[in-house]
Amino acid sequence: MISLEKCKEILNCNENHYSMEQVKIIRDTLETLAGIVYESKLG
Repeated sequence: MISLEKCKEILNCNENHYSMEQVKIIRDTLETLAGIVYESKLG
């Protein structure tokens, strides 16, 4: 899993300004989505 600091760095690389709470929500959502995609490939 990527660190929150690295996520924030990536998400804010343009002119975006996400708070740490927003970064955590985005990272958790992407992790969940990745798990769903991974599981769907297994079945």
